[in-house]
Amino acid sequence: MALREILIWPDPRLKQKAKPVGDVDAKIRKLCDDMAESMYEANGVGLAAPQVGVHLNLIAMDVDQRPSPKRGTEEKGRRLFWLIDPVLKLGEGEFTYTEGCLSVPDEYEEITGSGTSWWSTRPRRQAEAEGSDQHAALRLRPARDGKKKKNK
Repeated sequence: MALREILIWPDPRLKQKAKPVGDVDAKIRKLCDDMAESMYEANGVGLAAPQVGVHLNLIAMDVDQRPSPKRGTEEKGRRLFWLIDPVLKLGEGEFTYTEGCLSVPDEYEEITGSGTSWWSTRPRRQAEAEGSDQHAALRLRPARDGKKKKNK
């Protein structure tokens, strides 16, 4: 695994449209591992391939990786997953939380979005996977006006 540089806004590469991953081969699995290592090093919970300069529909996520008094840090990576060419369907209800982005350091915004989401994706070693997550789709949605504000 290798650390990848995380692009910082307003790097123009962050505006480029990502393309489908297609077949998951050794090169894509290495990218997945590199993204996870880079995300953890930056203390993030999600990292998209375009944020490391690779314009593919690929996202590494581990929303439970931060230490807590109950779990400690031994579970880091246990809930890590990748969304490869994901298809998201937003459900009903609302959920509000504070959003941040590794490519826009030190800026956060309160986001309200769909309370439940369903997703299907191509995992690293199988043909297809499906799941449900209350937080995943929200973390993939941009702020409504595309701007972030600093929390003080």
